[in-house]
Amino acid sequence: NRKREDISALEIKTFLIDLFKPRLERHNIQFKHTNSFAQTKIHGFRSTFYPVFVNVVDNAIHWLNESNPDDKIIRLHADDTGIYISNNGSQISVQDKERIFDLGFTRKQNGRGMGLHISREVLNAENYNIFIDAPREGSSVTF
Repeated sequence: NRKREDISALEIKTFLIDLFKPRLERHNIQFKHTNSFAQTKIHGFRSTFYPVFVNVVDNAIHWLNESNPDDKIIRLHADDTGIYISNNGSQISVQDKERIFDLGFTRKQNGRGMGLHISREVLNAENYNIFIDAPREGSSVTF
């Protein structure tokens, strides 16, 4: 019994912390948000948005561990155009910026290349989108 609702961005962050807290602590990753993120709400199905956030944050944790910067940070922020998930791990190469949304494309060892493709498909079905944006301050990757 799905219903569209206003979903607080902080509810999403709380869900992500509950899910990823052991990994974030184990890998010494800071998980931050901005004030504008804290005040944001999105309208739609939880079943559409939550898996997308889970996929992007899971990927960020993976790539932060691969690149191993001194301070590992995932930051959630928002403005009047969207919600952004940034990290300071390895940059995404220019040739991979669109390919990462292709079904089957992955740079992860043992990856299947399905997560970002499915995320884009489910968001597009609800008139939302996911893409790589210019990195926000202090970050190397922003979705």
